[in-house]
Amino acid sequence: MCKRGCGFYGSDRFNDMCSKCYQEEIKCESTLDQATLPRPTSRDLKDSRKSQHLDCCENPPDDCDAVQSDSSSSSQVSRALKRKADSSIIAETSKVESTASRSAPRVNRCTWCRKRVGLTGFACRCDGLFCSLHRYSDQHECAYDYQANGRLELARANPEVRCPKIRKL
Repeated sequence: MCKRGCGFYGSDRFNDMCSKCYQEEIKCESTLDQATLPRPTSRDLKDSRKSQHLDCCENPPDDCDAVQSDSSSSSQVSRALKRKADSSIIAETSKVESTASRSAPRVNRCTWCRKRVGLTGFACRCDGLFCSLHRYSDQHECAYDYQANGRLELARANPEVRCPKIRKL
């Protein structure tokens, strides 16, 4: 059974998880790898600013400049992290939108008369879907060349047989 307890059978190839849980695990790991720098929480930022302010007030002015440069570099890092997070959110929403547009139900209609056919539609070799009236090639002006296809199939199935050359003694 799957290590995560989803009810499917796990595999040794997938670390005793089913394929779906394994794929989710890989996605989680890749997102963690992308965010290599930990995001500071607002409480951590407040505490660090207070401690930097106290250090600056207690130390001589030379040390105060160093602390200010450290705080500016940490603010630059936090801005970079914020931009990266925003771009990843935008990328995720675009992926969701593209999958939503792909998964939209396709209405099955006859290519010739546009009548709804549902599950009873007939697929033709010309890549069209037709109703029961237009399913035959002479009814919908089929562009598929059955004659050429038949010749190709016969040529593949019956290779040319030639007699071997006989050497004269």
